[in-house]
Amino acid sequence: MEFNRKRGIVFLGGLVLVSCLVWSLRSRPADIDDDSPFPIPGSEVVGVVEVLNGSTIDGLARSVTRTLRIGGIDVVYFGTQRPVIDTTRVLIRRGDSTMAVIVRGFLRRGLVETSIDEGLLVDVTVLLGADYLQPDSAVAP
Repeated sequence: MEFNRKRGIVFLGGLVLVSCLVWSLRSRPADIDDDSPFPIPGSEVVGVVEVLNGSTIDGLARSVTRTLRIGGIDVVYFGTQRPVIDTTRVLIRRGDSTMAVIVRGFLRRGLVETSIDEGLLVDVTVLLGADYLQPDSAVAP
């Protein structure tokens, strides 16, 4: 009986050790390719983003939200913005411009502007304009 108990304790200890090792390897940041076409947020960049569709294209905010989330951006809300706007904007709501520049890099378009509103509890608001899917908007500043 004593032998089986010792064996069980050793087994559980080994299981805990292996679990910790697997967890530490999985939580390591992925290597970032310097040739990436857009900036990738590192572990030091934490931001909260909302995406609002100010165009006439149904489902655009949801689609852009998926893209940003796949890229590691924390989008906490998406919805509709009325009235319709012509130009896509990335608004800095609190903090510095770091997160807005990263989001703008993922979108590959839009104007980065400061519009502080700490009451919204987001760092960045994306207002998707009518220009969002137009080919020439990909070169917007």
